[in-house]
Amino acid sequence: MVAPPINIPAMHTGGEGRRAQTSNDLTKLVVPEADYTIVVASGNKDKLLNQLAATRNAPVVEVDKWISG
Repeated sequence: MVAPPINIPAMHTGGEGRRAQTSNDLTKLVVPEADYTIVVASGNKDKLLNQLAATRNAPVVEVDKWISG
C-alpha cells in the first residue's frame, strides 16, 4: 500500500517584528520546499515569501493577524 501524498505548509506567524536575519535565512531554506505558505501580511511587506514560493509555483496566503487559541 502506498501512502497518500502529504502537503507540507510553511508558516511565518510573527509579523514584521520577527523578520530578522536568522528568520530570513530559515525562510529561504524552508519556503521553496513547501507546498504552500501562510504568512501574517505585515511579515511579508517585501514579498520575499511570494518570491520564494514562486520557485515551486506554490500559493501564499496572507492573513491580517495570527490568533492563537
